[in-house]
Amino acid sequence: MGLWLTERKADAQPIGLCGLIRRDGLDDVDIGFAFLPEFRGEAYAYEAASATLAHGRDALNLCRIVAIASQDNERSANLLRKIGLSLQGHVMLPGDDEELSFFTVDFAPRDADKTQIDALTAAFFGVFTADADGCFDLERLHELFMPQGLIVKSCGADFEAYDLALFIAPRRKLLEDGTLTEFGEWEVSERTEVLGQVAQRMSIYRKRGRLQGVPFDTHGVKSLQFVKTPAGWRIAALAWDDEREGLELPRRLEG
Repeated sequence: MGLWLTERKADAQPIGLCGLIRRDGLDDVDIGFAFLPEFRGEAYAYEAASATLAHGRDALNLCRIVAIASQDNERSANLLRKIGLSLQGHVMLPGDDEELSFFTVDFAPRDADKTQIDALTAAFFGVFTADADGCFDLERLHELFMPQGLIVKSCGADFEAYDLALFIAPRRKLLEDGTLTEFGEWEVSERTEVLGQVAQRMSIYRKRGRLQGVPFDTHGVKSLQFVKTPAGWRIAALAWDDEREGLELPRRLEG
């Protein structure tokens, strides 16, 4: 719980705060955010608040998240509605005589298999984000995939299929020789189906960075197949398609 610094990936410019709070006078965890005036209206608050809400639902298994806003703060109210909260009434916090607008969103309870698959998927995307020392732990993919795991790139007319070793080697080179810098990718939305010992997930994702010094910011879709092994859920296969002419992605997929 607490407010996190929000900064731009491109230049590490601090632009605001966003996080989850346990506040006196409210029974549930609430989401809070505040952004510097010059960075409002550019969707930064939406991106940060959406990710924070997903973290509370998926990583912390919260069944309900609430929010408060001044009744005249229509900008915050609109953002809360946009990320899925709805106005339920008004509240007053202890020691404060201002009546605040009160918003809530309820989530269905998460079962154990879905929670593990969510964590596994988050770990997969996390492999492509540098740690505090600027290093990428691509070898961790061996822990996330089955040994026979298959990865297929389907971007355009040609298909490329890799085992883990063939997939890791060229990407390590790109990330270590400076060809690809400031890189990161993350899941935006998903739809997951679990049937017995197998599962599948359609994942919309974004990625951002610099390729040979040229910035890019694009999106794509990943299809992941999972198998429940004695050691827990593992990725059996993954196929992806990136943004290109003719690829229309759904606005939102929800699990």
